[in-house]
Amino acid sequence: MSECFMCNIVKKPASALPLFISDLASSRVILNPNQLFKGRTFVISKKHATELSQLRDDERRQFIEEMAYVAEALEKVFNLDKKNYTLLGNVAPHLHWHLIPRYKDDPYWGAPSIINPERSSPTKSTRNASKRFNAISKITDVLASPVHAWHYACYEDRTEG
Repeated sequence: MSECFMCNIVKKPASALPLFISDLASSRVILNPNQLFKGRTFVISKKHATELSQLRDDERRQFIEEMAYVAEALEKVFNLDKKNYTLLGNVAPHLHWHLIPRYKDDPYWGAPSIINPERSSPTKSTRNASKRFNAISKITDVLASPVHAWHYACYEDRTEG
């Protein structure tokens, strides 16, 4: 059996991942290289599992709360009109959320974002690489902000007991 692609991402040092955003308690956050939808982000479980039901209750709550935490950060960074959340695992059988900011002027507004997510290959131009770095920096700043961190810490306090 071949090594899990998402497990490899989780195991790599953050410095080896050019699209790294943050490490949270149960997940790693990286910007999706495909930015057809500006701000599209992965929240990857640090524990290998293919279904939410394979996580213990506390692990599942933590993973879902972290997804919501990152989604809130995306909302603060981007002037989005809607957020799409997907958790499929058909191509990469490892728990990972696709957080997809949606905009009324995006090419698929009104349609599910997951229908055409990979048909648009990641852009490798320097200009877009710069935009991706800028997005990573902004999301990282929001996740590290005292108010955002306080909100997350309050959740952790509620789940520990």
